[in-house]
Amino acid sequence: MRPRLRHRGRGFGIIRKRKVVGKVPLPRPVARILKEIANDRLHGAHWLTLQAAEALRLLAAKAEGAGFEEQLLAMAQLLAAAQPRMASLLNLTNAVLLAAEKSAGKAGLTEAVSEAAYAFAGGMEKHAEKAAVRFSSCLKKRSVILTHSSSDSVKQALAYAWRRKRLERVIVTESRPLFEGRRLAVELGRDGIPVTIIADAAMLDALRAADAALVGADAVTVEGVVNKTGTALLALAARVCRKPFYVLCGSEKLLAAGLKLADEPARDPRELLPQVARGVTVMNRYFDLTPLEWLTAVITEDGMLAPAELKKSLRRLRVHPALLSTQR
Repeated sequence: MRPRLRHRGRGFGIIRKRKVVGKVPLPRPVARILKEIANDRLHGAHWLTLQAAEALRLLAAKAEGAGFEEQLLAMAQLLAAAQPRMASLLNLTNAVLLAAEKSAGKAGLTEAVSEAAYAFAGGMEKHAEKAAVRFSSCLKKRSVILTHSSSDSVKQALAYAWRRKRLERVIVTESRPLFEGRRLAVELGRDGIPVTIIADAAMLDALRAADAALVGADAVTVEGVVNKTGTALLALAARVCRKPFYVLCGSEKLLAAGLKLADEPARDPRELLPQVARGVTVMNRYFDLTPLEWLTAVITEDGMLAPAELKKSLRRLRVHPALLSTQR
């Protein structure tokens, strides 16, 4: 059963009631953003979470009557389902629900939701800046870095390292099947950073000429790092080549041990095989899971976290009961 927020004195308590998703109308601008998030196949978690924060602010701004609490809970489930492998969407929802729990009255609730969404989005920007500084500090001068897929945080970190003269060049995989690595390579090149683009299958040989591998993350869980398919192979290649393998992300990508990501839906088979072939089954997945033990460290705004320390941190994170109940 879906939970519902009910006012109790100065806050909103959780009670069990009927399911609301599919029965609760959302303002059109909010529904439009949700649809765009769900249909997006190109942008990273950072950009998509900023859009989700904007949707929550719009929802609070257009709140009418007593139905806002149900709308908020519907949003929690819809955002979790829109991009089921992205922890930052769950964490944004969690932050908003925790803020709503402390609010007083309807006006206080809408204000708390809006402010929490704004603070979460602003925090992401600051986290990326601090993580970039942390990454640069662990590099020797004129380092060669290999990266896979496209991450806004990784791009920012590479640009910062280049300005600090810590970076010599970047090796970028093309990142099939959507080739977002090509876009990253072009953007880095425009910033004046020397870039070499390679086929995904060439990452082992290319890594031998690099000083370290660096990737972003859609989620960091106690089971491992969820990121673009091929990340686990790159981690294995780093172990073979005895090169550091870093994951860079803000703390908004760290998923509390009590939360689980939904299974990834099947992707368009035409991205791998444009025409149907008799007897051929296409398995197209965008994400894989890299065990934490294969990492050198996860770099966040708070510093470098080794696998054992990271697991402890994930188990300490608080989760709102309403968000937990959506996963049952």
